[in-house]
Amino acid sequence: GIVNIVDATNVERNLYLTMQLMELGMPMVNWTIDSEDWKSKDPEQIYQRIMSEAKDGRVILCHDIYETTYQAMERVIPDLIAQGYQVVTIGELFSFADPQPVGGQLWRKR
Repeated sequence: GIVNIVDATNVERNLYLTMQLMELGMPMVNWTIDSEDWKSKDPEQIYQRIMSEAKDGRVILCHDIYETTYQAMERVIPDLIAQGYQVVTIGELFSFADPQPVGGQLWRKR
């Protein structure tokens, strides 16, 4: 399973979270492309930011609370697929990872 973390900025919370994830054998996952959809709320800017930083294995951070994000993704997803990328879950992405992610450790593809 995947754990969604809303706010893990507190040091004590980070330590607790790390220990729990180690026990569960689950890695922490961070994004590698910040769409900044929360900041611009402009579908074209969101699209350009994602497309300019797209590379194999990257994780794109988007927020599903903005209509403008949906509008951008209506272009982003087909265009990424047309360029040969696959849209996958984190679990599927891990199946391609080398080395494999380790429970309690941060996994981030650059």
